[in-house]
Amino acid sequence: MNSYARVGAIFAMAGFVAPASGTIINLSNVPDLSQHSGGSWANYCGPTNGSNVAYYFGQTYSGLVPGDTFPFASSSAADAIIAGASSPPPVLGSMAQRMSTTVAGGTTGNNLRDGLDLYLEDNYDATPGGTNWTTDYHDAAGLTGSGFWALLQNEIANGSGIILLIAWTGGIPGGYDVPEDYSAGISATSAMGHAVTMTGFDTNITPFMHINDPANNGGSAHNFGGEGAAYGVTINPTSLGITLSGSNATIYGAVITNIPTPGAMSLLGLAGLFTLRRRRRAEA
Repeated sequence: MNSYARVGAIFAMAGFVAPASGTIINLSNVPDLSQHSGGSWANYCGPTNGSNVAYYFGQTYSGLVPGDTFPFASSSAADAIIAGASSPPPVLGSMAQRMSTTVAGGTTGNNLRDGLDLYLEDNYDATPGGTNWTTDYHDAAGLTGSGFWALLQNEIANGSGIILLIAWTGGIPGGYDVPEDYSAGISATSAMGHAVTMTGFDTNITPFMHINDPANNGGSAHNFGGEGAAYGVTINPTSLGITLSGSNATIYGAVITNIPTPGAMSLLGLAGLFTLRRRRRAEA
């Protein structure tokens, strides 16, 4: 089940992050798959991040990662889930096919949301279809930058899968693909400049987010251990700012997915998958 924007009572983080302390949460075992693993792949950041999410939840629901078993160490199954090693065209049932991703046009936020939801519903159990997963597109401008940041923290704390949508405001870094008609679109219906998987955050003194970036994998290899690199976050009135690979970028939206309890809670309960720390802020 999906919807355009879920903007209800999401500000529980106001009570979660005490004003006098910083909170650090990291989700472990979220892989960092490469959007360039296939020799002809281009603009596949959307389906690659969707596959990061599938592998994360695949530790509980093995049907999401056919051909692999946890702990994951194979790249062949990941290629098939993303698009197929010989794509284009993408393999039927893959993330790229379900998201209507093309090497020239990339993926829109709405197609990312819809394709991810379809993949999860069809594969997590033995019954294709259904309305078990909640997969939404969230617009940063509609929530305000601070509200959007609070939402992301709350969803990470709930063990959700989060894909961040990025528009480049500086130059496009080397090694990064952009769609042919890309013009820094910042809506759910425009092609993304880039996307990354969020894996955690740190609000101690200076806000940081932890991400897996599918474009910076050495040798185009999949990293099943994840990346989880820390990036400073600037909270703007209608978006979040980040410097990625030396270039300024705007995080203007997110596709967030989760499955009702007990799915998410059982995943968080697995040893090593979730860490939470609080720190006292340094005295001024």
